[in-house]
Amino acid sequence: MKEKFIFGTLIFFAVVFIYITFSYHVFSIKKIDNGATVLTTIATTTSDIKKIKVLIVPGHEPGFGGAWYRGLKEEDLTLSLAKKIQGILINNPQLDVVMLRDDNGWNYDISNYITTNKIQIEDWVNKHKNITQNTHIYNKQKLLHIPLTLYGTNKWADENNIDIILNIHFNSNPKIIGQARYYKGFTIYTTGNKSSNSTSSKIFAADMMYELLKIENKSNAPKEDTGVVVDQDLIAVGSNNTLSVPSIIVEYAYIYENFMQATSTRNSFFEKAALSTATAIENYIANKLNK
Repeated sequence: MKEKFIFGTLIFFAVVFIYITFSYHVFSIKKIDNGATVLTTIATTTSDIKKIKVLIVPGHEPGFGGAWYRGLKEEDLTLSLAKKIQGILINNPQLDVVMLRDDNGWNYDISNYITTNKIQIEDWVNKHKNITQNTHIYNKQKLLHIPLTLYGTNKWADENNIDIILNIHFNSNPKIIGQARYYKGFTIYTTGNKSSNSTSSKIFAADMMYELLKIENKSNAPKEDTGVVVDQDLIAVGSNNTLSVPSIIVEYAYIYENFMQATSTRNSFFEKAALSTATAIENYIANKLNK
């Protein structure tokens, strides 16, 4: 009888231990070696908790614009940096990292959504324009390829519960390329007060600037030297109130800067930029969860 009681007690505590271990998720904040604050978890599983979805958008699809200089193409640089950021973030079990495109091309779910919902996207954009611009668009305005892709991505993001969006770009100023004096540094773009994601995007932008200032300077170009620039008309950050989640555009550097020209120095910068970016994203998420 005594043996049965002991055996039953052991079984009971074993069940309790397994339940606690695999059913509860506790977010915590910890300091890492460089002093950054990152989001971690204690006793986590993916069964009972909604992962935080991060959409990474490498700017400029192949064949559709973007900066270029001496063989460097912005579309290639943005993808290279995006993969490094993804490589860091996927190690966080509470994040679900989605890439708009990778080495194999477009994310099928997003590209298929845009292709098969062209009319719905155009109607959706016109509806938002009527509200935000206080206009009355009676004749449906058709979208060209790039605006359709950008707005379509916004609509897909809202419908698929994306929590935060990072748009990766590199800057250029063709008028002064080749001259002795040119602009340097990073710039972050976010949306204005007319958008419902304005406050959250500005907070995200501030977190990003704080981390990037550890590795490089803000742009010295007029209007960009504030570090964070508000622009109500940029589709990628929610023009016409087409995004409800934080979204920013980061112009990480000017494509013609000296360190961008050599593979070794460029890769070294990308490694640091990826770590700073991932830290900013995790800090923003951690601060949001702990409010």
